[in-house]
Parts: sequence; C-alpha cells; structure tokens
Amino acid sequence: MGRVCYPKLWKNCWLTTVLLLLVAPAQAEVVPWPLTGSAVAGDGASRIACVNNLIQISYAATRFANDTGQFSSSFQDLTNYLDSPKPLFCPANAAHSPSLSWPDLDWNAVEYELVPGVNPANPLAQLCRCKIHNNSINAGGSVNTQEGYHPGWPALIAHPLYQEATPGSTVQFEVKIVASALQPLSCQWRREHLYYVTNVAFVSDPNAPDGGFFKTNRLANFTVTLLPGETNTVYTIANVQTNQADYYSLAVSNSLGLAISQRARLLPDAMVAFRATNDYWFAARCRNNLSQMRLLARIRETFYPDQAITNFSQMLNYDGSPMFGWPVQLYCPADNARTPPAGWNNFDFSNTSYEILAHPSAEEDPAAPFCQCKVHHYYAAMDGSVSYATNSPLFVGQLADRTAAFGGDAVIRVGALGLAPLTYSWYKNGQPFSSATNGTLTLTNVARADGGVYSVLVSNSVGRVQSNAATLTVQIPQRLTNPQFHSQGVLHLSSAYADGWPISPGELAGFEVQVSPNLADWETLANSLSVSNGLLILQDNNSASQAARFYRIIQR
Repeated sequence: MGRVCYPKLWKNCWLTTVLLLLVAPAQAEVVPWPLTGSAVAGDGASRIACVNNLIQISYAATRFANDTGQFSSSFQDLTNYLDSPKPLFCPANAAHSPSLSWPDLDWNAVEYELVPGVNPANPLAQLCRCKIHNNSINAGGSVNTQEGYHPGWPALIAHPLYQEATPGSTVQFEVKIVASALQPLSCQWRREHLYYVTNVAFVSDPNAPDGGFFKTNRLANFTVTLLPGETNTVYTIANVQTNQADYYSLAVSNSLGLAISQRARLLPDAMVAFRATNDYWFAARCRNNLSQMRLLARIRETFYPDQAITNFSQMLNYDGSPMFGWPVQLYCPADNARTPPAGWNNFDFSNTSYEILAHPSAEEDPAAPFCQCKVHHYYAAMDGSVSYATNSPLFVGQLADRTAAFGGDAVIRVGALGLAPLTYSWYKNGQPFSSATNGTLTLTNVARADGGVYSVLVSNSVGRVQSNAATLTVQIPQRLTNPQFHSQGVLHLSSAYADGWPISPGELAGFEVQVSPNLADWETLANSLSVSNGLLILQDNNSASQAARFYRIIQR
C-alpha cells in the first residue's frame, strides 16, 4: 500500500513517500518439533555419569581393601579415599544437590549401596550398585549396565515437545510417566529462562608472545520459576503471546526421588502460520524426524547389539512403550495421506510416513540408508547424516509472493535437489520469461509491467517438476501536485501514479484521504476524492478553518 504525506502550504510544498505493508492476522497454528532422541540421549548421559560414579567408588573401595585386606560395607570408611561426597549421588535424582563436604553429608541420602561381605579374591562378585539405575560394578572393576530404572522410580517415557505457535494459539505440553512409578506422585510445571554467564580466563601458551592468551568463556544457565497450580501431567497455555517465549519442563517426584523432563522450548511467532504450510519447512521438519529416529536406533543398538532393527515396533523402552515418545515423530508434515494419532493405542507401525530399510551395520557401511521418508525420499544414514534418496528434482522451498517498490529490485528464489545438472526455466503469466538458469530470478528497476504471476520448471535427465505460482506486486507511489485554492477555504490537489499511468474511475474506491493537524493524529476526510482525466482530485472544503493541515493518500 502506498502512502503519500502532503502538508498544507501557501507558497512552498514538499512530498514524502512511505511504503506500507498490510498484514492479515495470522491463522492459529502450532508446529511441534519432536526431539525424543535428544531426550533419550540425555537419559543415557545420566546413566553414563552414574557409571563413572561407580568406577570412582570401586577405585576407592579397592584401595581400602588393599590397605585392610577386605572390602568395606560402609561408605563412611571411604571418606579418605574419595575426593568428595559427589560420587555418592546419582545424577538422575534432582531432589538434592551433592554435598560439597563430608561434614555436610546426610548419609541417608546416599544413592548407592555397597554389597556386604564381598570377597576381594572374587572379581565377579557384585561390589556396589545404584539405587536408581540398573547399574552395578563388580569387585574386579567391570561394570554391568542395563537400560531403564529400578521399579518405582518416576521415570519419564514421553517428554514435552518443542513447539512453535502463532500468537493467540492454544499450546499444550504433556508428559508420560512410566506405569511402575511408585505412588503417590507429585507434578510441578516449571518455566525456565535461558541466560549466559561469561568470564575471561588466561590460557598459558609458551609459544605465544605474552606467554599465553585470554579466552572468554560463555556458559548457559537457567532461572527456574514454578508455575502456580500447574500440578498435572498436562500444561495448557491458552491465547499464547510472545512474552511467554521460554523453556518449560515438568518435575515429577515420589518417595524415591525427583525426575525432571527435558526442557521444551516455546516460540510464539507470527511467521509460524507461514512455516506450518511451507514446503521448505515441511522438509526441515522431516529431516529432523529422520535424525531423531536414527539417534534412537543407535541408542537401542547400544543395549541390544545382536538384535537387528527391521521395523519401528522393535524400538521400545525398557517398559515396553515406544521409544518415540509421541506418534508425531513418525509422521512427515508433508504427508497428506496420514494423520498422527494422539496416542499409541492400536497403533499401526507399518502405516507411517517412514520405513526402515534393509541395512548393514554402521561399521560395515556408515553411509548406508537406515530409514527413509515415503513422501520426500530423504533418508537417514547409519552414521546419522540425512540425504536425498532419489535423482528426480525436488523442491525444498517454494516460491513466495513478493511486493516490490517502483524503481527498486525484486528477487524471487526457489531451492531444489536432484541429479546435476538441474535446469531452471522461468515463466511469467504462463509464458517463458528471462534467461535466468538458476533458482534465483532478479529483476532490477522494476516497473508496472514487471508485475505478474511467476513460476519455474526444474528439470534434469531423470524428470521435471513445476513450482507453485507466486505473484509479484509492484507498488506505484502517488505524486501530489498542483495545489490550488479555487475559492475561499477550498483546496484542490491533483495526484497521479509516479509512472504516469492513468487512474481509472474503477480504482477510486481503493483510495482514502486522511488529514492530521500534527502528523500524529489522523482521521479520514470522507467524500473528498474524485477522478478526472486520469488524475485523482482531492478537494478539501474546510482547509481555511485549520491552522495547519497535513494530507496523505492511502491506496489499498
């Protein structure tokens, strides 16, 4: 929409042109980003940290046995062999932080237990075990670890989803807790705000001119706010607004301890309405799904290396629930033939947007395809990389409507994959246009004649694909000229398109005159416009009664 501001003057006049864009209210949309693989990997990292604690405990217990000839059955005997109480606390339990010193330690809070009466001469005898994980260590130092937790622990088997949403939408976060969790359970939703802590440290380097260099460290941290009254496994935000952009998590506790879900980011943004229906973003979300599936499969293969994964129904948590958390993980957003259900009841693993392919091990061929999308033909390889599986051209970003200012530049672009070389043939209003041979069409010094409907055909030796159509609108500013006072208090102004194109009577309804005494407060000047000889005529019958009056013409 063009806007012209014109001040009322008796002798001199000047012109200010401003281009405005009218944006319709965005349709309510919520776009999930499943990151289940990352959540399961986080559980795995906690399990590995637990194993490291067991190794430190084993080393301390072995040193004690070397000094005394026997293993101790009490951690209090090991205080001189451990640097701090920290290894006695499993990282899976967020109910408390590890004590920093032995005098501050509550011995009843220790989350490992020593097996009494272990014979130092028997390396296979179990020496110590975690009360939370299924982890233990033998007298000989070998570690035994299994997936999952001891019965009763409030483990989370489905974490809240990352979500993008248009402002005004309703957003819902939800978790699933393992059925074997000891009752009663307490839940508390939390809002977490990301911030960074920075400091500067000197790093010694004898080869540096000054004996070293300074390095800036930037560490991420979160402030946690408990959300009053949000004590269920589902948290709903109605009419979400941009000031609610943050991370959200759920704390679940019982008498055994406290577990915290993966943080889920909420990003309210008006652009989500575009991303929710855009092919490029469909492809990006599809690639994310594939990456998460391969990550989950690699975690599964770690615990069951002898069980080849041939279908999704094999990928289960220790309690028998699907590793994917939520069914949406198995559905490509571009799949119009399938809709993800809300839950796993009677779920058909063979009718999803993805399929597991016959594959060798990652050691044999890390580039071999593991899982493929039935819609896009992207695939996740054994090494976790995501690639395009076929040679036919495929759009990864569609054309979008554009608006350009008269005399400015317009850029229309599209992205495509496929067997090289790719040939781009551009069309305007259905007719071949331009000699551009790539995915970017640039028009300079645009005029009215450049407006129209554009599309592109991409082809190679295998096939061809036609893009969607996009409209280029060229905004032509109005130029106010020839101020005249035809009678006492009656001001006439003429206005025309800057390119000289005549204004037709049929366009009159699209124009509006607004007036202001101060360039801040504007009101419509009704019934003040007419069309004559291709010009827009503005007539103000009350100009003389105004100390100062500014005019602007708006074209919609």
